[in-house]
Amino acid sequence: MGVELAARTSTTGRDPFPDLVVVDEASEPGPVYEDERVRVGVTLVDHPPLHPALAYRFDTRDRSVVLSGDTRYSENLVDLARDADVLVHEAVHERGIAMLEQQTNARSIREHMLSCHTTPEQAGLVAHKANVGTLVLSHLVPASGAVTDEEWASAARKHFSGEIVVARDLLVI
Repeated sequence: MGVELAARTSTTGRDPFPDLVVVDEASEPGPVYEDERVRVGVTLVDHPPLHPALAYRFDTRDRSVVLSGDTRYSENLVDLARDADVLVHEAVHERGIAMLEQQTNARSIREHMLSCHTTPEQAGLVAHKANVGTLVLSHLVPASGAVTDEEWASAARKHFSGEIVVARDLLVI
């Protein structure tokens, strides 16, 4: 069983995944799949305590899309996303994290979120340095709507002047 499946099973109390799931683990940067329609590459990103953590790039004849995965700011991701059409990047808003103050484990959650995830400002910097066409902020924390779409986009705009999309469930790009 792969690292991710083992972590999901051990931390959620789920039954082990069936043997139908075949895992081919990638733990080094480089190409992982290619056929006549798509080339898929990965790079290592930094998302403690999980290692390896990966970002993915999908290149087709006419488009390129990069998925950050969970990560803090990563120069490897900048390299992987270079000149991509779309970068889908996770984001954690510091003001939204501050709303956790009333929870008993607020300090540890805040420290975790800010130490191993990316702010929208940092995602904007990745997009700028990589020269991507569109930045999609996704996997948002907080997801509750406590931070407006304009606040997310404005934070990313500090470094990135291209198109910014704030992803919500069921969004199609």
